[in-house]
Amino acid sequence: MCDAMDADEVEALLKEQDAKGTKGISRNARGKKGTLQNAKGKKGISRNAKKNTITSQKRKKGKSEMTGTKYNTFMKRRKVTSEDALGIISGPLGPTLSEEELQARLRMLSALPAIPAWNWGEPVITVGSDFTGINCIGLSLLLNGIKHQHVFMCENDPNCLKMLMYHFPGTTTFIGDIRKRDHNLLPTVDLFATTFPCQSYSAQGFKGGSDDPRGALFEYSLAYVKAKLPKVVCMENVSNLKSQFNDVLQNIFREMSAAGYTIPAEEHVITDTLYNGIPQSRPRLVAIFIRKDTLKREFVPPARLDHVVKLSLLIPPSDRAGKLPPIKEFFRERVRQSWRVLTKKGWDPKTDVIVTDVGCSEKFNNTMVNLMPCITARRGEARAYYISTKGDKMSHKDMLMSHGMPPRFYDRDAAGVAEGQFGKQLGNGISCNVMMRWLPKALFSAGLVNGYYDYWGDTVRKLRDLNATHAVRSLRNP
Repeated sequence: MCDAMDADEVEALLKEQDAKGTKGISRNARGKKGTLQNAKGKKGISRNAKKNTITSQKRKKGKSEMTGTKYNTFMKRRKVTSEDALGIISGPLGPTLSEEELQARLRMLSALPAIPAWNWGEPVITVGSDFTGINCIGLSLLLNGIKHQHVFMCENDPNCLKMLMYHFPGTTTFIGDIRKRDHNLLPTVDLFATTFPCQSYSAQGFKGGSDDPRGALFEYSLAYVKAKLPKVVCMENVSNLKSQFNDVLQNIFREMSAAGYTIPAEEHVITDTLYNGIPQSRPRLVAIFIRKDTLKREFVPPARLDHVVKLSLLIPPSDRAGKLPPIKEFFRERVRQSWRVLTKKGWDPKTDVIVTDVGCSEKFNNTMVNLMPCITARRGEARAYYISTKGDKMSHKDMLMSHGMPPRFYDRDAAGVAEGQFGKQLGNGISCNVMMRWLPKALFSAGLVNGYYDYWGDTVRKLRDLNATHAVRSLRNP
């Protein structure tokens, strides 16, 4: 039996966290529309006591229906259309945009990124994911215009589950504790993604490696791969997994090779948000495995981009540009000192985006210019970066933009997720601009799509002609 998470279990987890005084749980959100407490046994969430699963029924007559309520009623509550929910915009898209339209659309990225206008002409791709988070993998496919059906999502964090249930209601099955599921009862999918916990391998963590119970959770994803043999497997984690825990990585490679998958060259597994068009320093390990009997052409990772969109376009200046934090803020003097040093080097806090880490100790003080430091779970939860051109700490919108995500896609209020928890989710997330470049090429290599469009590569090339980019080599920690 596939032991999936039901509404009672999610609510129990929330109550347990409340009892412990865990930060970020929104007590006032209870009882509002879109929260699990209100949904328990009511509209929007199905309860299958026999299988202990949360599911959405198959599409009927061209419309998706959820147990207990019609899909259009669910969407009416969101006050958006079904197309908006999928992140789709209409009109001329992709490479058909004129220079003026491109500049207008991409200047702030306030609209959803453009989707290629052509039809891929392929059947719907089935997707499954472990440690789904807020589903950056699925969102990246949506933004690329790749038709897919998310068959299952496995996520044990109750706040992430609330976001997933609200924003991706078409998902067939939500699973809670990965340790309790029967992999043999799960369906085979075309694309399987696993982003197992990174705390055990992160340079900023305890570095317990596979000896840490969290670090060993990848074994459950590997068990699914061996049991169901998906055509493409995408694994994402921190780059430190290769540099400091290479023995663990090599063991994963051996297991995947024995299961019949291609193994990526070691020099091709490290990438960075910065190398894919967005100015955030976020090095990551991305490994693509393709089942050998489905391989149509060799997978070659996208080339590193030598320019990125200007951070000032993603995070616009405000009327507080160049102003220090209020006197009451404990980090005011730290910001003042960093600005004083940078001003002597020719930087201007009013026009240059100076990002100061105000969530660390003085020993680890970190300041970057025109480049967003890596957004971690702790920094995201506390919004702990002070941005000079805003005269304020970073917002959720700033974090979304720095991940290449549409700023209007996620609605944490409607999902009943507290501010701190959403920031933490973004800190744990995957940058969509990276996956928008890697996943289509992987699917193309496996013959699952008959073409792909490098949206961010094309965007950077066109914006470079408009003097709206920075050279990667010019972005460094001052």
